[in-house]
Amino acid sequence: MRERELDLRQQELDRQKEKDKKEEEERERQKKRDEEMKSRTESLACQTRFYGEALKHSLPKMPSDPVEFPSYFRAVENLFILYEVRKNIQSKLLIPTLNERSKTLLAELPKEQLDDYERVKM
Repeated sequence: MRERELDLRQQELDRQKEKDKKEEEERERQKKRDEEMKSRTESLACQTRFYGEALKHSLPKMPSDPVEFPSYFRAVENLFILYEVRKNIQSKLLIPTLNERSKTLLAELPKEQLDDYERVKM
């Protein structure tokens, strides 16, 4: 009888170890998925898409009259503040809203300057 009890306890311990092992493996898989998701959501493309979707109906198109540029940029910058848009993606969100003449001028800038909102704004 004593041997039978020991046998049953050992089987129960083995089952518990197996269960613990499976739970640990699942935690590791979930941790890996979470890390992958975090890296994707922190990527430039994902952030640009996220803020682009949030602002697509709010960001105004750039007027063609240069007299209106200061008020246009104030409006854009206020939206960036309101939506807490990170500095590293502001220029990427601005470029699609620019008028054709401004886009043509930007084509001459090197990539490093296109990443800088203040430079694009000039």
